[in-house]
Amino acid sequence: MAQQMTSRTLARSADNRSGSTAFTLVELLVAIGIIVLLVSILLPMVVGIYAKAGRTKVQADLQIIATSIEAYRQDFGDIPRLPTAANGIPLPNTGAATLGKALLGPGGDGLNSSGANDTAYDPPAFNSASAAGYKPGDIVQDSGSSYYVALINMDAGSVKPTSDLTAWQPFNSRDGYDGPGFKARLGAAKVWGPYVDPNKVHNRGTVLIDTYGNEILYFPSRPGRIDVTQSGPSPKPYLDLVPTTVTQTEKLPLYNASDNVEAFRHANETGNDNPLLARMRVMVGDTNFDGYIEQSVDTAINKPFLLWSAGPDGVFGPLDLNIAANSAPATNDDIIAVRRAVPKCDDVTNFQP
Repeated sequence: MAQQMTSRTLARSADNRSGSTAFTLVELLVAIGIIVLLVSILLPMVVGIYAKAGRTKVQADLQIIATSIEAYRQDFGDIPRLPTAANGIPLPNTGAATLGKALLGPGGDGLNSSGANDTAYDPPAFNSASAAGYKPGDIVQDSGSSYYVALINMDAGSVKPTSDLTAWQPFNSRDGYDGPGFKARLGAAKVWGPYVDPNKVHNRGTVLIDTYGNEILYFPSRPGRIDVTQSGPSPKPYLDLVPTTVTQTEKLPLYNASDNVEAFRHANETGNDNPLLARMRVMVGDTNFDGYIEQSVDTAINKPFLLWSAGPDGVFGPLDLNIAANSAPATNDDIIAVRRAVPKCDDVTNFQP
């Protein structure tokens, strides 16, 4: 009997031991729930830290570029200026390309080592059916000696013709030397190094690009100081689209939005520059987009140039800001909505409104 009781006791003890090491379904679900909760808490923090690190890298890139522009000014007496049309107005949408050409000199000279025309690869001929498509900064040669720079992303199979000035702009990328660096003149022996280190700030074609692959926009200011916080005659003195014809008495803005306006065109926006201009204005501290910096802004922006990156989302300007017209918001609630949308934008600039 004693031996039988001992066997039963040992059996129960074994059962208890095996039962104590197993998870019930409820315990397993609780453990999974805790893991999911921790992931949901930590993942946004990790993503936020990663995004902040990327923005910090872009800010460092912009500082490198700003220093390079200053070195350029020391040599030439002025910051890089956009090429102008026959009427003297800066060629639209060439700000980013002008910056890359001036500081890095990535474009070729159109010649091979023997001095003969090298039209096949320097730059390459335009291909209307390019399998890879074209991205902002890509340089092509069309109709023999005409050079064009891409302004927007073009998907494979939908490459726009070079005559479409919303997608391409005539821009002579030749700078006297193939690759980073410059020659004082064609045929000269000495090659001058680029103003910006190509290992620190990369490029695509003739534009400098940030760590996210976005082109870095460049808006040179007009010479002279302008009060950007006070009202005045039209056109506005701060940021405006310069008309194609300008009279001698017409007041020009401090910055010309046309320098890179196509970059601010969001999906499905065609033929109307008003939302683009308004989007640019609010980003630089003009929250009712009337062309002037708000009086409440502590630091008026009056820099010799503006540098602008689209940031992690790859889109210039606020994503959730619906601006339909180039006029002041209808109500105070509209203005408040604008002021809330701008801080959410992840664009990176060299100014702080």
